[in-house]
Amino acid sequence: MDLVQLFAFFSNIKIFFYAIIKFMRQIILSLLSVFFLLNNIYGDYQIKNDLNFKKISIKDGLSQSTVNALFQDSRGFIWVGTNNGLNRYDGIKFDKYFYDSELEHSISSSFIISISEDSKGNMWINTTNGLNKFNIESEKFKRYNIGSSNKLTSFLFKNNNNELFISKENKIYKYNPNIDKIELYLTVYKKNVKKTDAISSIIENKYGHILIGTFRSGLYIYYKKKLLSHYTHNTKDKNSISSNSISALLEDNEKIWVGTSNAGLNLIDRQNNKIQYYVFKNNKNSIQNNTIKSIIKYENNIWVGTYRGLSIYNKDKNSWNNYRNIPNETKSISQNDIKSILIDRSKSIWIGTFGGGINKITPKKIMFEQIKSGNDPSKNINNNLVWSIFEDSIGDFWVGTEDGINRYIKKEKKYKYYNNISANIFSNKPLFPFTIVEDNRNNIWIGTNNGLLKYTKNKDKFIRFSNIRGDNNSISSNTIYNLFFDTNDQLWIGTRKGLNIYNSKNKIFIRYKQLNNVTDRVSAINEDFNKNIWFSTIGKLNKINNNGSFTSIKLQNPELKNLNFKYIRFIHFPDSATIWAGSNGGILEYSLENNKLIKHYSIQNGLPTNDVRGIAEDKFDNIWISSNNGISKYNKKSKLFKNFTINEGIENVEFNKSVYFKNKNGKIFFGGVNGITAFYSKETVPNMHKPQIFITKFKLFNKDIQIGKNSILKKSIMNSKKITLKNDENFFSFEFTALDFVAPHKNKYKYKLEGIDRDWVNTNSNNRNANYTNIPPGNYIFKVIGSNNDGIWNTKGREISIIIQYAFWQTIWFKIFLLLLIIIFSLLGFNYILRKYKKELKGENSLEYYFQQNNITEREKEVINQIMKKKSNKDIEDVLFISINTVRNHKHNIFKKLDVKNSSELIYKINSIKAL
Repeated sequence: MDLVQLFAFFSNIKIFFYAIIKFMRQIILSLLSVFFLLNNIYGDYQIKNDLNFKKISIKDGLSQSTVNALFQDSRGFIWVGTNNGLNRYDGIKFDKYFYDSELEHSISSSFIISISEDSKGNMWINTTNGLNKFNIESEKFKRYNIGSSNKLTSFLFKNNNNELFISKENKIYKYNPNIDKIELYLTVYKKNVKKTDAISSIIENKYGHILIGTFRSGLYIYYKKKLLSHYTHNTKDKNSISSNSISALLEDNEKIWVGTSNAGLNLIDRQNNKIQYYVFKNNKNSIQNNTIKSIIKYENNIWVGTYRGLSIYNKDKNSWNNYRNIPNETKSISQNDIKSILIDRSKSIWIGTFGGGINKITPKKIMFEQIKSGNDPSKNINNNLVWSIFEDSIGDFWVGTEDGINRYIKKEKKYKYYNNISANIFSNKPLFPFTIVEDNRNNIWIGTNNGLLKYTKNKDKFIRFSNIRGDNNSISSNTIYNLFFDTNDQLWIGTRKGLNIYNSKNKIFIRYKQLNNVTDRVSAINEDFNKNIWFSTIGKLNKINNNGSFTSIKLQNPELKNLNFKYIRFIHFPDSATIWAGSNGGILEYSLENNKLIKHYSIQNGLPTNDVRGIAEDKFDNIWISSNNGISKYNKKSKLFKNFTINEGIENVEFNKSVYFKNKNGKIFFGGVNGITAFYSKETVPNMHKPQIFITKFKLFNKDIQIGKNSILKKSIMNSKKITLKNDENFFSFEFTALDFVAPHKNKYKYKLEGIDRDWVNTNSNNRNANYTNIPPGNYIFKVIGSNNDGIWNTKGREISIIIQYAFWQTIWFKIFLLLLIIIFSLLGFNYILRKYKKELKGENSLEYYFQQNNITEREKEVINQIMKKKSNKDIEDVLFISINTVRNHKHNIFKKLDVKNSSELIYKINSIKAL
């Protein structure tokens, strides 16, 4: 064999082996695929769906969808650390913080690892580029170096004394608030263990023991810098921890839950030095993955976040419930990789995921189940437009839809469909089953738009009853809205043309003729506590007494004239004394004793809408009402409504008229345009958490005010007690929040600006702003109070003083000064005018001026002067006599000109003129 042949031979062998290897690899991959497929199928069997995971994602304002850290601060805000940004959440809005190279006081990196808080309420944020302190007053970040570099720090931890610790590599540092520095506290080290091993998690128990998990060297327990215990994995020791790679820790009643990154969960009992293991076993009663990311305790259950979903361990039952993402299931968790878990003060649970944002759970809430159409006809109803719901005596579930009758056969665990053809009803008209009931012989009766159907189970056969023209013993109409069996098993039939009673003995229909109009539409029928039959017609409630008498009540009231009570959707008896009638005008409550309207329930009383559709009552004195805007619960003791919509897990908020049912186990069903909403009513405890109220933002002329030395805000608005504004800074607004996260969209608010608002202004979470325009200078106090979703109010709330300064011309001192000036100038002016006037008056009233005005001659002046020199009338007369020849011709003229009668008057007048 030459060299070429030899080379060809080995080449063929090589190709042959490559083919074998390729073939084996395909077989192995196929087997692995089958294994994983079977594992997923088996895993899906153990996945539960009894929790409603509410998603909070980027579309809600979250900065990024991978959530590494969750923390609730002392004020109540939720802080969320992501791969791109730090978020502060108040239940409605996110405030986001990012690294900015141009801002000195921005956070050092947008990749957040962990979050904590110091004793003064400042936030500490650990990033991939070092440690930061967020000052709550200045709202600025300060960066801290740890050791010789600013590399990744692994964990932030606050102990029982509110002291802050930070880990880096295998060292623990402590923050000293007195000198604002971080100092070395402890080096985690033991012989034969690498010094460079990093710390992965830290907690402290009630005894002050610090439990430290590491990435490669197991679990350390210290007390005041002294090593107490060191747990490591030992392949030869069956009672050692399952792995040295520790990823999460939890102290629970002096036992330690230890999560590993590759070997499941360990429970260390330090008293008897025993360890219990919880690992994935591919069965329904095990944790679902061995990579543990986070652990918390809620009530008596242990919640474990894993790489492959959420596992909840029930310690009482020693059992596991597992939760994973289910495609196209809106209530399932958003992603399986769980990175962080938090329990807030209102007992809501927050779950941070890798790529799936936040999932929030309120375990006390009612779990609403959705029954809808789907791809598998054996597991789903055939149409989402539901007309009727019923569960029969053997547990079979009947649903009437736009495409016919659905029957879930409990024994076979699958659905069966009946339409016109399968029900042996030969008609081209679509079959709409409006109502379904069962008699005491287990026959199913179905009222449709195409006659009455009777289904006999043992024969699996339908019989159809229809209206026959001219036959008064046939049913009065083929359109049947309501069927009702009374306590005597007598079938009452509400049709489009009146009320019918089925005589089962003679198999005929008796038309109830006591109605004023025999063609009245009957849409609701029920029996009261005294076995009287009630039914509705257009605008009326009708009663057939057990003695056969008939009464009718018109649904008219002057106060309700603008509301529509034409078509009654349900009749309900909350007790033996009252009756409820529901329509698109709300609910009317009547007294059965005197047929008098007691109350009208509407939007004003707490209903989300006046258009009510169905009703069911539970054993906890709650009445449940469906509408075209969700489901409402009315508590008969508190007389208050609580409303449930999409935010509480209801996918379908528009329900159909008269489509409601409660089965013997207390499960309530409401049908609508998007399937069926079903739930078990629970006697839920109200949310008693009183929310903290904060003013979160202040705007001036609709612009945010930044904090600064030269700014209106010297520190955060949340820490401010007073704001001082200039006289022209009188257009401003406040934003506020109530920190309760059970259902934050249902939190309520009241606010007022004392001095402007006479009364409190009511608002809700859709409008958390108070706007004020053109406010005059003065001193004011802005106050805001708030409540949680169940109406628990924080009446202390929050307040802040607002001082709008006066312009200098508006101050009281300026006004006093101006008034004094006016008075002074007025006095001066008045004095000037008075003197001028006196001067003029003196001139005008002088003797000379007076003589001129009265045409006194010179001779007459001489006589007057002589007279004025005399002291008595006798002297005057003497002068006049002596000068008689001189003044004889003037005396009369002088007296006349001067308007005097004698000499005395003349002297008085002359003296008056001289006195001026």
